[in-house]
Amino acid sequence: TILLLVVIIFAYLIKNKQQSVLTYQKIVDSAYETDLDFNFYVDKFYRDVEVYGIFPKRPNTQIIKLAKFDYIENTTHLHGISYGSKNDDRIEIYINSSSWEKFNKPMRYYLMYHELAHDILNLDDLVDSPENEGKLMYPAIASYESKTMDDFIESTHKLFEEISAKQNK
Repeated sequence: TILLLVVIIFAYLIKNKQQSVLTYQKIVDSAYETDLDFNFYVDKFYRDVEVYGIFPKRPNTQIIKLAKFDYIENTTHLHGISYGSKNDDRIEIYINSSSWEKFNKPMRYYLMYHELAHDILNLDDLVDSPENEGKLMYPAIASYESKTMDDFIESTHKLFEEISAKQNK
């Protein structure tokens, strides 16, 4: 029975990996170039973290594009996704084009900094719980409609202060 359980778990993991690769390919295939200046957000992110004494590597590969998540199974609930996390040589972010269109300025900043924090600082999402709401790495950005730029700035400052304190221990 243990062998059967191992086989079932292994098959499940392989299927999930295959679905993940397929989803990635569909996102990449739906992505498109735009005249939006995503480098503005990247450069600002690096300047902001450097103020706190955090100096992450600037990768050679940077891909940031809009994608049509609304037409891809299992991605319609996503606003953005990063694929460069845990790879210091790559920033690879895809933003749901319909989310970007609907989001106000603070929500766009939250979204970009959230995804950049995954790829540049290798941070994971926080647990989706009330005590994490309002924090930059909180995964439910749709609840941030009423957030202001001041809220965004406060959230990023808290996160960067925490990271800086951990690095300087």
